[in-house]
Amino acid sequence: MSKITKIINIDRALDYVSDFKSQSIECVILKNVEGFNISDSYLKQIVDAYKKFKIEIAALDPNIPSLDEMLDFDEQLSIYEQWLSYADKLKVQNVFLRLPIITDILEVQDTILPILEKYADKAKMNKKQWILMPEEHHAHTFSFVLKKCSNKFFKILYDPVNYFKTKESNIAAYRILKSDVTFLIARDCNKNGEPSLLGYGATKILDVLKRFIRDKYTGYVVIDDSFNTLVNYEKPKKILGFIPKRDKTKKRLEAIAYILYGDETKNVTESDILENQIKFIQEFFAKN
Repeated sequence: MSKITKIINIDRALDYVSDFKSQSIECVILKNVEGFNISDSYLKQIVDAYKKFKIEIAALDPNIPSLDEMLDFDEQLSIYEQWLSYADKLKVQNVFLRLPIITDILEVQDTILPILEKYADKAKMNKKQWILMPEEHHAHTFSFVLKKCSNKFFKILYDPVNYFKTKESNIAAYRILKSDVTFLIARDCNKNGEPSLLGYGATKILDVLKRFIRDKYTGYVVIDDSFNTLVNYEKPKKILGFIPKRDKTKKRLEAIAYILYGDETKNVTESDILENQIKFIQEFFAKN
C-alpha cells in the first residue's frame, strides 16, 4: 500500500505529530509559511519529534511562486538552495518546485530548459530530487521537460484536479506521466473546480486510482488539504437588513454532511473529512 501523506504548515510541524499514527498518517509534507523564521534549533526539534513518533517527512514545499513570477531567477535559485539545506538537516530527499505557466513548451524551451538544468545541477550536488508541481500545466509539457532535462532529478506530483481544469483526460495524462509520478494528491472537485469528497466530483479520480493500483503504485498518496477554507467559512452577513437568498457554501456543506453523517444539519469538521478521506483511500486500495 502507498503511504498516506498529509500537508502540514511548517510552523505547526510539532503541534500534531503525536496524533498522526492514530489518524493513519504515515508521512507529511512540510509547507513553508511566509514570514516564519526557520532556525536550526527548530529543525532539530522536528527531527527528534518525527523520529520519536516514527513519522516520515516525505517532502518540503518552499511554497515559492512559479518561476515566471520572480524577476530574478538567480535570486529564486538561492532561495531554493536554502531549502535544499533545510532538506539536508531534516534528512528529506524531495523538494517541491513550481514551473512557469507554459502554454507552448516549444516556444519557451530555449529559455526554460537551461534554467531547469541549473536546478538539476543543484539537486545533483545535494543528492536531492525536485518534485514538479502541476499548476495549469498540461501533461505533455511535463513529459517534454522530463525528456529534455536530467530527469533523474525531476519527478512529478500527479493532481487529477489540475488535469480536469486544463480540460485533459485524466486517464490520458496518467498514461503519459505514470513512470515519473512519485506523489499522487488524492482530491476531487465539482464542475466549478471546488473541492469535493473523493468520487463525488467531476475528475473521474476513481478511474485514475484504479490505474495507480493496477500498476502497483508505491509512492505517496497526499490527502486533500483544500477543505479548510470551506469548513471555516463565515456565513454571509445581512446587507441592508436582507440575507442573501442563496448561500452556495452552506449548500455544499450540507451535501457533505449528508454523505458523512446521513444528516445535512450536522456541522462538518475538517477532522471528520480527513478521517473519511483516509478511510476511503485505504478501503479503495484494499478492494481494487
